[in-house]
Amino acid sequence: MLPVTKEETDFVKGYVEAVWKEKVTFAQKMHVESILGHLHAVWDVHYDKGRLWVITNPTKGYGQDMWPSMDLRRHQA
Repeated sequence: MLPVTKEETDFVKGYVEAVWKEKVTFAQKMHVESILGHLHAVWDVHYDKGRLWVITNPTKGYGQDMWPSMDLRRHQA
């Protein structure tokens, strides 16, 4: 498991609860990557009706029903 601060977790939970209007039941940072000098974290977020990938910096959520893998490169031919 990747190191994570309470502030990071609270930020991701707050994003999902404010934007997606869902109560978070689980959130785990899965991956961090630097792209052009900016750190982007990928979070696995669970809520009552499903799961999201939340990517930070800028923050955006994607339903895992549409993107089952956090690494789309694996699915491209």
